[in-house]
Amino acid sequence: MAKQGDPIRPPWALLEPKFIEICTRCSECVRHCPEHILKKGSGGFPEIDFHISGCVFCGQCVEVCTEAALVKQENARPWGLLATVSDSCISLHGVTCRACGDACDEQAILFKIESRGVSTPMIDESKCTGCGFCLKPCPVDAMKFKDSTEGEKRCLS
Repeated sequence: MAKQGDPIRPPWALLEPKFIEICTRCSECVRHCPEHILKKGSGGFPEIDFHISGCVFCGQCVEVCTEAALVKQENARPWGLLATVSDSCISLHGVTCRACGDACDEQAILFKIESRGVSTPMIDESKCTGCGFCLKPCPVDAMKFKDSTEGEKRCLS
């Protein structure tokens, strides 16, 4: 699993060492991202900023990547990212908030009602695409991402 703070690469990115080796930092993927979530990151390599928006997995970044640092495989998930909820979630502290769940088109975030007014957010990993749309509306930045691909270092925010 990647460490907290590692960049989130575009969907369908090769594993990090190979991606860094192959990516020429041409920024074509950055220029063609309709959601404008790709930016030049450390070393000029593209990375995603979910604080802007989420990813719709349109594939335009893959289409313009002439070096094949991004490779879309048929019937494969775009990445191993899954949303997680940190302890800073205000819903866990008795404050009514469903911002992340409301933003999730996949309905992967559900709330389990507990005693004392606490609603525990639950991520259905079978539905979560790691799109990132849940991050921006969170008032306390409690949404994080983990890489679910065992032994593969890809990305995390």
